Amino acid sequence: MPKKTRTMQSKIGFGTPEDDWIRTLIFKDFVESVLHSNKFKTCAYINAEIAMKLYSKHLTGKINISQEIWKWINLNEWLTLLK
Repeated sequence: MPKKTRTMQSKIGFGTPEDDWIRTLIFKDFVESVLHSNKFKTCAYINAEIAMKLYSKHLTGKINISQEIWKWINLNEWLTLLK
């Protein structure tokens, strides 16, 4: 790719508001179903109790852990496919 094209400032990506999306009712129900699932609670990689506390803080807007929540969801789906 030519340097002129590669270094164009107008070609820089943009962020998405997933932190806001995860706070909507439809996502809230989905995320909570994952966090309360037996698969997630018995996962050796994540402490479900701590995850739920962090998620509660995310919902109130005290913190933004949308990337972590997305990782939890994907890990849970991946583990579900393995069994």
